Amino acid sequence: MAIAAAELVKQGMEYRWTLTKAGVPVLDRCSVVAMTGEDQVENAVVASVDPSGRQIVGTEREFEVDAVCLGYGFIPSNEIARALGCDHHVDPENGALVTTRSNTGRTSVESVWVIGDAGDVFGAYAAEAQGAIAGSEVASELGLPAKASKPVAMAKANRSLRRHRGFQRGLQGLYKSAVLTKQLADDETIVCRCESVTLKSITRSFSEGVTSAGASKRVTRAGMGKCQGRYCSPTILALAHTNGFAPDQYSGFAPQAPVRPIEITRVAGSISPKNSKRPT
Repeated sequence: MAIAAAELVKQGMEYRWTLTKAGVPVLDRCSVVAMTGEDQVENAVVASVDPSGRQIVGTEREFEVDAVCLGYGFIPSNEIARALGCDHHVDPENGALVTTRSNTGRTSVESVWVIGDAGDVFGAYAAEAQGAIAGSEVASELGLPAKASKPVAMAKANRSLRRHRGFQRGLQGLYKSAVLTKQLADDETIVCRCESVTLKSITRSFSEGVTSAGASKRVTRAGMGKCQGRYCSPTILALAHTNGFAPDQYSGFAPQAPVRPIEITRVAGSISPKNSKRPT
């Protein structure tokens, strides 16, 4: 990591030193296993977890809290690429669906390039470098004249892309952990927060003949809420896999427009009553 991007390692060490000076404890190989409270969260229970992601009994520590922020990693934002029919494959390391593409971002669909975390998660610096490379290739495809400095700029972008991908691989290896599905959950744990669907309901759907995440969605309504499955779909895909259904590029929820929650006025535009023959 230091060889690939020494400046980022230095920045990370500065972050850690800031926490240390402020007396903020950093607990490695631990996870939040429970939260309690009346009208809002008041206590969080943290426990050590083993390499499989299961709680180690007897290691629980309880903290009084005002809020809890949880993060379980990142997944590619590939809904648009999937909707356009680009080929995808399953990352064997984390089970995420990633866009199959060349080093320049070119996909299996002619005239479609996918850049940055829309295809696979390698961070902003890698995305910036790949964007420059893809832009150059698109310009060449369109027959646009190349600038005199283009070879130098492209060599720089390719070096940057290699460096930052190397850094991210090192970072992912350093913080690698088990993919959590139901290791810390019980039957009543909410998997789909938008529709309040429990782990028990989803697990039962697979035991009763459901063979994919999409089918589980139709049976249980998990993933039909406001976020359209952005939070629960990785868990449901993993649950399908643990029930014997190998994931592939068609295993997940079908991408639906408009992909992200959006105000209806941004979709419909503004229609002036004066110029419209229809009621607005």
